[in-house]
Amino acid sequence: MKDIEYSYCVIRYVHDPVAGESLNLGVVLCAPAVSFCTVSIEYRYERLAQAFVNFDGEHFKRTMWQLESAINEVSTSSLVQPIQDVEALRLRVWPDNDLSYQFGPMLVGLTDDPADEVERLFDRMVLSQQPRQLAERHAGELVWAD
Repeated sequence: MKDIEYSYCVIRYVHDPVAGESLNLGVVLCAPAVSFCTVSIEYRYERLAQAFVNFDGEHFKRTMWQLESAINEVSTSSLVQPIQDVEALRLRVWPDNDLSYQFGPMLVGLTDDPADEVERLFDRMVLSQQPRQLAERHAGELVWAD
């Protein structure tokens, strides 16, 4: 039975905020009733480098690592100051949403397993949008990850 409420958003890279073109990078999900907050990010930047002129892959990896670290830090400290939803989390870790790395609109749902749900959303919102070769390589990496 799906009875755990959650909110989530897609993390996007917008090379030129005025132009508005974007590619999905990851998913952030919060389920406050079970004190669950997590992020799943695609660190491979081949698709971004092909899509956007002068894309800086090393800066991208550093920025995503910092974002992931900040979300993990806030989620572990949420026992002191609980996170109500993914928008409240965004405001704590990434208050300026007009930069190249942006959080999409907050969406909500119900699940019986938030950890499984974030992986399902990541597959749908990020991995499914990659060229077939990258997606197949990612699947192979998961098989051999252990």
